[in-house]
Amino acid sequence: MKAKKTAHDVATNGHGRAKRDSWSSLFGFTRKRNFLALLPALLFSIASGLVIPLMSLLMGRIFGSFAEYSSNKIGSEELLISVSRYTDYLLLLGVAGWFVSGSFFTSWLVFGELQARVAREELFQGVISKDMEWFDTRHEIAGLVSGCQMYLLPSFC
Repeated sequence: MKAKKTAHDVATNGHGRAKRDSWSSLFGFTRKRNFLALLPALLFSIASGLVIPLMSLLMGRIFGSFAEYSSNKIGSEELLISVSRYTDYLLLLGVAGWFVSGSFFTSWLVFGELQARVAREELFQGVISKDMEWFDTRHEIAGLVSGCQMYLLPSFC
């Protein structure tokens, strides 16, 4: 009779060392149809990452205008025009950043839910494809079945 596997046995590869998963294992449940959700998520991630550096660049330009004013390179009216222009850009960038960040969150949420759906479907198909003898030879299978039903049935309703 085989002994039950402990959490340590499952997490190691038999040699006492933890298994190393690659980045590709994050996308193990990704199907071709899910790439339609992954592409916008990646694009919004890049755009969201550009917002803060662009804000820093604009703030640098504003402080540069103040530095030019303090060294008498530009006058007060030119300072007002310059700072007003960069402030308008900063406002537009803030609004765009709000939209991009919301889209970033939403697109990754949709992609994650699509992967979770595929995982639930594969789990359901795996459980449903088992013979009745498999269920009879397992201990505490009733808890597994009710736990699976709790997570699987809402997605199919």
